[in-house]
Amino acid sequence: MVGQTGLNNLGNTCYMNSALQCIRSVEELTKYFLANEHDEEMNYDNPLGHNGVIARAYGHLLKQIYKIPPPSTVAPRSFKDAVGRCAPQFSGWGQQDTQEFLGFLLDGLQEDLNRIKKKPYIPKPDSTDEMVNDQEAIRELAAQVWDIHKQRDDSIISDLFTGLYKSTLVCPECSKVSITFDPFTNLTLPLPIQNVWSRKVKFFPLNDAPVFLNVEIDKTASIKSLKDFISVRVGVPSERMIGAEEYRDKFFKIYEDDQQASGEITRDDIPAFFEVESQPTNTKSKTKKKAKSYLSSYDKEDIPRLNPRSNKESRIQSAKNSENISPPHFIMLTPEESDYFPGSMPGNPGLDINKAPNLPLRPQKDPKLRGGKSGGKKKVKGHKTYSKKGTKRWKQQQQQQQAARQSYKRNSYLDEDPEWGSKVDGGPLVRLGEGILVDWDPAAWDVVFGGQEAGGNARTTATGSPTFLNLDVLKDPQLEAKSQARKNRANRGISLDDCLKEFEKDEILSEDDKWYCPRCKEHRRAAKKFDLWKTPDILIVHLKRFSSSGTRRDKIDVTVDFPIEGLDITQRVLEKEDGKQEIYDLIAIDDHMGGLGGGHYTAFAKNFVDKEWYKFEDSFASPVKNPASMITSHAYLLFYRRRSDRVLGGTRFEDIVRRFDPADEEDDDDAAVNSQGSESR
Repeated sequence: MVGQTGLNNLGNTCYMNSALQCIRSVEELTKYFLANEHDEEMNYDNPLGHNGVIARAYGHLLKQIYKIPPPSTVAPRSFKDAVGRCAPQFSGWGQQDTQEFLGFLLDGLQEDLNRIKKKPYIPKPDSTDEMVNDQEAIRELAAQVWDIHKQRDDSIISDLFTGLYKSTLVCPECSKVSITFDPFTNLTLPLPIQNVWSRKVKFFPLNDAPVFLNVEIDKTASIKSLKDFISVRVGVPSERMIGAEEYRDKFFKIYEDDQQASGEITRDDIPAFFEVESQPTNTKSKTKKKAKSYLSSYDKEDIPRLNPRSNKESRIQSAKNSENISPPHFIMLTPEESDYFPGSMPGNPGLDINKAPNLPLRPQKDPKLRGGKSGGKKKVKGHKTYSKKGTKRWKQQQQQQQAARQSYKRNSYLDEDPEWGSKVDGGPLVRLGEGILVDWDPAAWDVVFGGQEAGGNARTTATGSPTFLNLDVLKDPQLEAKSQARKNRANRGISLDDCLKEFEKDEILSEDDKWYCPRCKEHRRAAKKFDLWKTPDILIVHLKRFSSSGTRRDKIDVTVDFPIEGLDITQRVLEKEDGKQEIYDLIAIDDHMGGLGGGHYTAFAKNFVDKEWYKFEDSFASPVKNPASMITSHAYLLFYRRRSDRVLGGTRFEDIVRRFDPADEEDDDDAAVNSQGSESR
């Protein structure tokens, strides 16, 4: 049967083969090339084109596939070589993304066959405040954008594949509304289950036992949004929360409100959020006013840990069991309590109290300071006579030994007096960013955390227990119901209509994708909404199965239930064209099986010659007995054709289709195509 032809895999080229099988199922485009119409519209002067190389190579490939008698398979070697010369990313033999390849192919054909010989520069118009609520003005703006598009890009690709969508942005601060229109050749639809970021976090209230909370927020949400989520469930204002990552019984980093939660908190992190007495003012903020500061009980630096036990046996046990160490936490200090003044201290204006004092915390371990061997030099002995050079070295060693003794005395004094650092340089007891280490009395530790009776008298004194161990999980029935509903939907799959709803849903821009508000003169996390304004005759739907967040990339393998016939989007299209239905029928599917690092691409396509479905897996082509079996979790690209009684693409295509005759074509040599491309370039 004509059209039932496979494509040889030249080496990891299944991504190319599947896309080619889908795109050739577009009847008008294929007959356009078979009728040699592309020769009449070749644009050799377009600096954005490829001098006709892509269009000629694609036309040659189609003639090989549709020749009589039909071949069972074709090796698209000349086409692959032509693509590799024009797009180096596809020149090798590594696996590529079929959607990216399809985008290049359509763009290459668009520029090679562009009827506009010299593109004019026309700035893209934007809405004004006056036209936001004027529907007629919005229609005029859309018509203007479409006219600009046709003045720059007018080809068979734009005739068949290009639509227009409306984008609305709203500033969260000043409510400025911006409406723009943009053309598209493939409609990327998000899957509604991909935007949820789920984690379990610790919450430490001021005067109660800590608990675990299950969190579910948008993947692009900020740390501030995470605090707001916790705030609703614990009744503590998010302004009085500080978040940090615990690591080895100290804080590894402190979260900032504008950071993306899913990027900052990775899978193995231990995120903890703390209620503090009042809103800290020395966090990252736009205001310069500073009334209070927050301090960690452990600094980020590798400072020595003071064990709550004092005897040797307890210290050894504690070293083996980190549960004896209470978790790090925050305290609040007023400027008076911390003796904190911005920039300098009274009586010592040159002292920067934000900078830690340059004082040693422990005896130096450098063998040079102990008079030991270093760098292979022999130790000089004082009772012997040496040359002038040796005498100089002996004096240096004496100075180093003296410095070592003084360093040891200073560190011994530091161990005995915890306020030594403050006394030496006249600075405050605690500086911004420093931590406080608490050395517990063993008896006091047992009373607070021992979990047993103090003094052996249960009737008079009871001991506390380490509430930071074995935390309870805070019950959240609403969240549990949402999680269960999402699991049920994942089990039964989602529909293409669900994806269209997700596409039209308002979203808040992420921190990495802020919009510049022309009224505020600042970048804002605006609310953004997409709508379909004008639809193309051939609608390519890209299911966004691959997502990235921070350093992680994921693939969503959920089944999307899509209609094979009768996709009705009438209610979703804002501007309908006279005489055109907004109902589509499926003509091809591009499937991806496997994970992020590789996988395999196959295709289903409806042959416009015999109106039957076929499965294409590289060189193999086989009929599909049950079209419903094509609906799987592998569907990646869907190709829909507008339902119409007439030929699509306009009246000029009626003559092309009428003249089309899949007659015998000479089997051109691959080298001829390559040489034509080289000569043209």
